[in-house]
Amino acid sequence: LGSGHYPRPKIGALPFCLWPLPMPHGIGVVNAFLVGECGASRALLFDTGAGFAALQAIWPPTVRELEAVFLTHVEAEHAGGLCEVVARYGVRDAFIPVGTAAACGRALGEGTTVDFGAFEVTAFTTPGHVAAHNCYFIRAPRAGRSGGLLVSGDLVFAGSAGGANFSPYQLQSNLRRMLAAVPPNTVIAPGHGPLTTVENELRYNPFAA
Repeated sequence: LGSGHYPRPKIGALPFCLWPLPMPHGIGVVNAFLVGECGASRALLFDTGAGFAALQAIWPPTVRELEAVFLTHVEAEHAGGLCEVVARYGVRDAFIPVGTAAACGRALGEGTTVDFGAFEVTAFTTPGHVAAHNCYFIRAPRAGRSGGLLVSGDLVFAGSAGGANFSPYQLQSNLRRMLAAVPPNTVIAPGHGPLTTVENELRYNPFAA
């Protein structure tokens, strides 16, 4: 990917608006994401990045309220400034994986679906990179066969996978499970790197073999 030779897919239209929020972290970049109905001022936030100041520096001015926050895992570069975000935007629910702890957060486990008007968020428990890690699948049920979004945290990236800091076996198993659990046209929004698709990673990602 870094050399420009990894095949990059065309990202298709989603039935909601997606705002990638890339923030510098160390020698690289960490991603957070906003998801909301196009034209609305409310959205959902997935991960908070390295800190509140970094997040605010790239915050889209059209998003003025948050309905909820979802953390993929509690590491400094993905959960920085969570309580500041909750206080600033009056967030009622900040969801974190089962088995971890974060001030202002409450656990959301495997298979739990939370509805937000036109779309819904389903949590998947995906340990491997760390012991407590979630992926989130966002879809719009009324949009028919339109693609959904998989916020994958540090499970799977374009052409790569997260470091197996907790369990190499569980990381590999959950990576394959998630790529099989959602439709091939699903867009993947990873914790690091560019957007990709399930179809592309099934075809080219060596960790999905």
